[in-house]
Amino acid sequence: MSNTFIPIGAPVHRRILSRLETAMVARRNVLEIIPALSYRQPIVSGEMVMRWHMLADPAGMKRVADMIARSEFAVIPGCGHYPWAENPAHFSQVFFDFLARHVPAA
Repeated sequence: MSNTFIPIGAPVHRRILSRLETAMVARRNVLEIIPALSYRQPIVSGEMVMRWHMLADPAGMKRVADMIARSEFAVIPGCGHYPWAENPAHFSQVFFDFLARHVPAA
């Protein structure tokens, strides 16, 4: 594999910056509407999601959960972005425990 440096032209830089700006605006807009959510919901994060994922890491997800009055927060150990796939048993336990507490039996 070559270590040759390939310069990226200005059009590519503009596209990258545009996408970053769009993501930051979207993140700000999401943060503005989160407190208006009022329905019960579980907020689940994988323990191993990296901080550079903005809101997806456990600390960011906890902040989101704290902004929603009736949410419950859980961290699934040993998982990244997909705790339902990486640790389905633990994720299912968290999810069904939440349902058992908040959904009346039929």
